[in-house]
Amino acid sequence: MVIERDTQYFMEYIANRFEEVLRVLIFIGNIAAIITIIVGCIMWLSRFDPNGGKRLLLYGVILAIIIKFLATLKLPSMIVP
Repeated sequence: MVIERDTQYFMEYIANRFEEVLRVLIFIGNIAAIITIIVGCIMWLSRFDPNGGKRLLLYGVILAIIIKFLATLKLPSMIVP
């Protein structure tokens, strides 16, 4: 039927847009992780705030791991059969 086909196209459209938004968010997350790691290293190695620098370095690595995990998910394929 026409309604089922239109619904399928609509679901594919939503899934593709969701995938694009997810790619942008993953890119922003990667940039944030890199900046956090760099600032943490600078703070730690310059002895400006060694404890804060170590914390930022740790949080940057954790953020990078989480972003890497999210990048491996295929969420739109879960939505559209």
